Amino acid sequence: MLDLEEQQQLEELKIWWKRYGNIVLTIVFVIIASVIGFQYWREHVAYQAKEAAAVDVAMHNAYIEKNMNLVKAYGGQLIQKYGNTAYASRAALLLATVNHKAGDDKSALAQLNWLVSHSRDSNLVAVAKIRKAAILLGTKQYEAALKSLAGGGPGAFSFLYDDMRGDIYHAMGRDDEARSSWNKSLNEMDAANKYRQLVQMKLDALG
Repeated sequence: MLDLEEQQQLEELKIWWKRYGNIVLTIVFVIIASVIGFQYWREHVAYQAKEAAAVDVAMHNAYIEKNMNLVKAYGGQLIQKYGNTAYASRAALLLATVNHKAGDDKSALAQLNWLVSHSRDSNLVAVAKIRKAAILLGTKQYEAALKSLAGGGPGAFSFLYDDMRGDIYHAMGRDDEARSSWNKSLNEMDAANKYRQLVQMKLDALG
């Protein structure tokens, strides 16, 4: 039989539970749901990555076999179904190359724009911006090409950005700006970089 003190504690507990019990149950439920949700999310991400890897292999095999219809099909699947994975970003870059070679610059630019907007890989984004600028340069959309390079890229790509700016300025007849960009590109490269020869040839051609 409970003594007076124990009865009092029990009554206090009942009162406390009546006041806060629902809150406690809600917190416990949220914690359990969060743990289960996180485990499900982690398993789902791992499963998606495994599936995306298989599609990526199939896409590259199709590219080696020069079956571009399959390349586009697999690439589209990666972007639409596995857009949050790194495989989708690489697929977009490959599809842009395939479409550009086929003369479909509209589709190539669409793939590159998707990559720039969705990829979390700064290096792939930098490559996509340079390729986008090159396509726009080829179609004489000079201002759009320059805009694509706005803000620059990661340090390892800065000389390529300035080289491309030089190409665009030269095509626009703005040779002073072209010279400045190419000189900047040279200064950003180390002495052993073989790409220096190409940029130097452009400068020499300007006289």
